[in-house]
Amino acid sequence: MASRKRRRDGDALDALAAAADAIGFDARAFERDGFAFLDNYALGEGARARALASALALRRTKEFASFNDADPDKRRVFALLDPIKPLLRALVSGGGGLEGFVEPGDTRNNRMEPNQCQLARRQPGDGFWGKPHIDTPHGAQRDGAPHHNCTVIVGVVLDGAMHARDDAGALLVAPGSHRAFAAAFRDHGACARCRGFGGGGVVRFYGHDRDKSVATAESTAAHYLGAEPPLAHVRARPGAAFIVHHQVLHSVREVAADAPGRLIVYFRVRAKRPAGEKQRRHAAMKDVDLEMPRLKALAARQVAARGREPPPLAAPGDALVYDEVHNAYIARDGAVLPLPSVRRNADLTPDADAADDAPETPDAPAAPRDPREGPRQSYADEPAGRKPPSCSGIAPGTPKKPRVVLPVHLRPARRRGS
Repeated sequence: MASRKRRRDGDALDALAAAADAIGFDARAFERDGFAFLDNYALGEGARARALASALALRRTKEFASFNDADPDKRRVFALLDPIKPLLRALVSGGGGLEGFVEPGDTRNNRMEPNQCQLARRQPGDGFWGKPHIDTPHGAQRDGAPHHNCTVIVGVVLDGAMHARDDAGALLVAPGSHRAFAAAFRDHGACARCRGFGGGGVVRFYGHDRDKSVATAESTAAHYLGAEPPLAHVRARPGAAFIVHHQVLHSVREVAADAPGRLIVYFRVRAKRPAGEKQRRHAAMKDVDLEMPRLKALAARQVAARGREPPPLAAPGDALVYDEVHNAYIARDGAVLPLPSVRRNADLTPDADAADDAPETPDAPAAPRDPREGPRQSYADEPAGRKPPSCSGIAPGTPKKPRVVLPVHLRPARRRGS
């Protein structure tokens, strides 16, 4: 019996390692920082342009799109998750035989996160999003309300200039904050304010500040950690994909008037969970490895194979400070510095920009297709139809000031997949 279990566990870890290598997932960086690029995610320019056109068509009415296989725009947007599903199926587990995650279409409730994606569009002139936060549904954003949680968030960038400049709506993440929060959640049962909202052992939301103007509102980070941890810019090109632990503190930079808008499609991935814990599983907020039981073993295997650790994103003792208009900076040894950056592995090479400018192999021609046809497995070869618009035009503005960038997250080199 024990030998069979070891064999099954070994086979499951081998399957996870193969899926991680195929998509370019750095398990050690994700385990430690709660964030990692999926370096081998390959979204061709034609497929990206068509997905962008569909996402913009859906975004005209709502920020969140519900899964519907009969809608060609929704099929095309939800298909962005398809190349990442093998990794998620092997990585995520609810325990007790509940392997994998709740995939779009698995549940008939279109208000549930697994059946939705967020079309996060930011346009020139949009301001800084506000206090760094952990996601919880809009209706649950009340001080003292029980915190909702998924397992991980997957982002696919469809448009924008986040890779070139920090003031183009860049995502900000606080490396390692998921583990700091887990420790705080475990030790916070005696908090008088938490007890005042109800029974102990419940992780609660703080920082109700929907209009982003109440600077004195106590944030979740201030309540549980005592201060907001340092943030790092995510520098992602259109077509890139990344994965973030749900519990990583994050925010969004402003979009300057002379910067193009950006659009990221977010999928909130939830492990298959026991009954009664589908929306809120606070045990997973107190133990960030609970729903990814093979992550540490995969990280150890990858580090042993490379012979080195990925360098950390944040230095010990760093603190996050704001100016009078809520711009964020790093305070280190008495100096105020710009936020550091984390880039996709391929973008660290000197020829990355040249590769972007190289002509791309044209998409193979496809026969016209009736949108009323049933679902199909891939939409990468679907005819473009109309020329997709950009997420937004470039508004007039002043030239960008010189920018100082701290050392980036130099992840170990990985050979790109085919």
